[in-house]
This record gives sequence, structure tokens and C-alpha cells, in this order.
Amino acid sequence: MEKLVSSAVREELLCPICYDPFKEAVSLGCGHHFCKGCIIRSWRDQSGPVCAVCKEPSALDDLRPNHTLDSLVEKLLKQEQGSRGPALCFLHQEEARFFCAEDKELVCFACQSSKQHKNHKVCPIGEAAKDYRAKWKNLDKTLREKMKEFELVQSSYESFARHNQVSAAWLEQQIKKQFKELRRFLRNEEVVVLAELKEEVSRKRGLIKGKIKTLTEDHSSLLWEVTQLQTDLQEEDHSFLLKHKNQKRRLACTMEPEAVLPGVLIDVAKYLGSLQYKAWKKMLEIIKAVPFSLDPNTSAGWLSISDNLTSVANRSYGLAVNNRERFYCAPCILGSKCFSQSLHTWEVEVTGVKDWRIGVAKRPDDARRSFLHRPRSGFWYIGRRAVDGDKCHTSNLALLETPLENLRRIQVELNCDEGELSFRDAERQTHIYAFHENFGGEVFPYFYVGRQKPSIPSEPLRICPLRVLIKEIVPM
Repeated sequence: MEKLVSSAVREELLCPICYDPFKEAVSLGCGHHFCKGCIIRSWRDQSGPVCAVCKEPSALDDLRPNHTLDSLVEKLLKQEQGSRGPALCFLHQEEARFFCAEDKELVCFACQSSKQHKNHKVCPIGEAAKDYRAKWKNLDKTLREKMKEFELVQSSYESFARHNQVSAAWLEQQIKKQFKELRRFLRNEEVVVLAELKEEVSRKRGLIKGKIKTLTEDHSSLLWEVTQLQTDLQEEDHSFLLKHKNQKRRLACTMEPEAVLPGVLIDVAKYLGSLQYKAWKKMLEIIKAVPFSLDPNTSAGWLSISDNLTSVANRSYGLAVNNRERFYCAPCILGSKCFSQSLHTWEVEVTGVKDWRIGVAKRPDDARRSFLHRPRSGFWYIGRRAVDGDKCHTSNLALLETPLENLRRIQVELNCDEGELSFRDAERQTHIYAFHENFGGEVFPYFYVGRQKPSIPSEPLRICPLRVLIKEIVPM
């Protein structure tokens, strides 16, 4: 047996996935062989475990180690490493001076004119090696560039992990703070209700005590009269008749006990009747509800958002995590809620803000990196620029004559079913502008907060709280 192994045999010892000699060779039920790591990785990238060659369904339990292939690969590698002298043609045992590009094997002078390599591209080993080295250098460059891309994506995920860790700690603190405020409110309400109960108990105890004292005194008076009467009954007729004229005794005989007053018992229903519901209704006085919150994950680096996510201002630029949802080229932010059907209304306070936009927007990735936000890119809004004074402009470049000098609150009404987005002065209830568009899917509330001067922070733009009404319905 020759020391050199033919190309055909060598190819049988190569993994069909990585085209390298087998590493931890495994066999599937269909008879095909792979590196264990290669076939498992390929299954992760596919919808399910199937053979990478014939696509026959398989499973992780079907992987059987093939020690024979591992042994052959090991012997082949040792044989090739231990060979000395020039490479020989397997067929003619002559020095291989040429390389067949089609069969990817070394051939001798006799092989290049044989039928096996007829019409094949055959060139000297030196030229072939030079060409393939050049290709491998290009491949090396490509792979290094891809490594940089992978490193960049990995770096992004690492920054996401750090950002989430910081956000989680901050969120935990805010959640505890808000629940602490609710608990403080409930404790205060408990103190108030218990104080009212204590006051009523004290008041009614005093009332009952006073009544008992009066009745005791009256009872003692009557008892004294009864005792005196018994004594008088023992006297002579003449004395007895004289005492019979005593008006006081006659008055005592006409005394009647006072009727028991109503409302003496503690009003249990007053304190326990719908106690939790009453406390909840009072809680609404301190709770501010908004139709949606601002989404910090879309906020540009220039913007500063309040802890309750209801107001935003343009302060100074701060580095933000590089996620796909975030605005980069403009000081914009989206609302946390998306709309695709029905009617939705919200109000925004713009008092003191000189440069702003308010409307709705889709969530495209490419338009977010552009400063120009137009309807064709999925942005519909009205706004004010400091350079335009009190004039109103829109995303479709319409410049309105509506004065914005005293505009403090804007009412936005989005009718997804009718394809209408309208803006009104919330205080005067006057129309400002309306878009009639096919929004084509989900849209989000959109806000832009600029600066009148780069060195001066802007006033905050606020989402107005809802007016919460409670409707109590008697069940039929």
C-alpha cells in the first residue's frame, strides 16, 4: 500500500460542512458523517435537526460517534506530516509538478495529458500556489472585516447588557418609590379613618355616660321618695293627711324616664362600607394618569426625560446606547403606545417651548437617521421653529397662518379608521390643521424638542394628564 493517499480517499475523510478533516466524527441514521460540532451548529441555524446532505430528519440522539473515521483521519495527518521529499503523483509515482484546478489535486507531467484531466485547467505548482495564496489573502482580509463586524455587534450587545443593568437598578428604585408613596397615602388614610372612629367612640361614650348619670340621679330621687313614703305610711292619720299635700312628692310621681335616643351605636357601615373603594377614589386625587408614556428607548441623546416619563426637554447631549429604535440625527422621541385602529385623543402642553413638533410617526429604521422627517418617510406633524416666530409649519411643508403666540396646549386627535390626524387649540377649541392620509399600519405619538439657542436648555414639553371619571352603575 502506498504511503500517499489518493484525492478521492482524502475527500471521504473531509466533513461535508466545514471541508476539513473530521473532528469528533459522528454518523447519522442516513449514513452520512459530519464533525459533531458542525452538525450541531447547522441544526441551530435550521428549523429542525435534518441531515445537511440528504435532508432526512434526524435527532440529537441519532448522533453515533465514528471512531473508525477519527482513527483514519489521525493516521492520514501523521502520514502527511511524516512524508519527506517532493510530492509524488499517486497514479504514476512521478514528481507532481502541476496542479489540476478542477480536481484540486497535484498531478505529474503524464497526468496532465491523460483522459482523467483532459480539458482541465492545469498549471505549474508555483503559479497555482501563487494564485491560491492571493485568493487566501483576500479571504483573510474578508474574514478579518467580518470579525470586526461581529465584534461591533458583540460590543453593541455588551453595551445593551450594561445599559439594562443600570436601567434595572434605576427602575427598581423608581418602582419602590412609587409604591412607597401609595403605602404612605394608605397609611395616612388609615390614620384618618381610625381617628374618626376614635372621635365617634369618645363622643358616644360621653353621651351614654351623661345619660346614665342623669338617669341614676333621677332613680336615686325616686328611691328616696319611695323610702320617705314608706315612712309616712307608718304615721298617724292626722300627720299622714297633712303630708299628703306635699307638692314635691306629687311632682316626683309625675316624672317619666327620657326615651332612648337613636344613633347611639357606632355607625359600623360608615367605616366598613366599601372602605377600599372609598380609599381608591381618594387615591385618584393624587394619581396622575396619562394616555401613554414617553419611550426612553427611542429618545435622542439631546433629550432629558422626567422620571415619570411624561415630560421631555432639550438639555445637553449625552451618550446613549446604540439600539435600533433610537433617534440619532434629531432631538426626537416616540410615545410608548402604538395605534392602528379606532379613535385616540391626547393633549400636549407646549408652554415656553420655542422649537417643537407634535404628531405621529411610523417606526422605520432608515428614516430615524435622517433629520428630514416627511410624510413619505412616515412622519405627520405640526410644529414651530424659533426662526419662524409664531407661524406654524407641517411635515408636508405647509406654512399656516394660524398664530401660535398664546398657544399653550394642543389637542391631537387620531382617527385611524378614517385616516385623519387633526390638531386643535385645547383651550380655545379652535382648529389648527388636519392630515388626511392612509397611515398604513401602526403609528406612534411623535415629539421633537429643539433649542432656541444652543447654550440655553429648552422648557419641557409635557403630556397632559387624563381627566378620570368614575361611572357607578347599579346592576339590573
